[in-house]
Amino acid sequence: MSNTNKIKIVIISVFVIYFQNSFGQYQDFHTWSELTFEKKLNKKVSLIFQQDIRLQNNPSLFKDYITVFGVQYKFNKHLRIRGSYRYTYSYDIEDLFENEHRYYGDIKLKQKLKDLFLHTG
Repeated sequence: MSNTNKIKIVIISVFVIYFQNSFGQYQDFHTWSELTFEKKLNKKVSLIFQQDIRLQNNPSLFKDYITVFGVQYKFNKHLRIRGSYRYTYSYDIEDLFENEHRYYGDIKLKQKLKDLFLHTG
């Protein structure tokens, strides 16, 4: 068996195992509304602003108010990295409001499936 076929089997197995164990956790209906703005500074660098509001209990109660500021760098059409700051104002079960601050990063790799799985060679 070739290395590409082994890689394909591993990727498909990971997806099957992951989705087999996925299930909903809550009985009530939640809404998550999001508004995102992106300002390109040049061909490679973008600033990102995102605003979220989340409601719970069949959208009658406030749950989270989230603000995200980020910077994204595009290496090429396939690879991007992003660093962000996230501020969250949350309502928890004990009727308390909490402020949270997070810093995070992500990498986005974009590849067409036909190029990944139908490689001949």
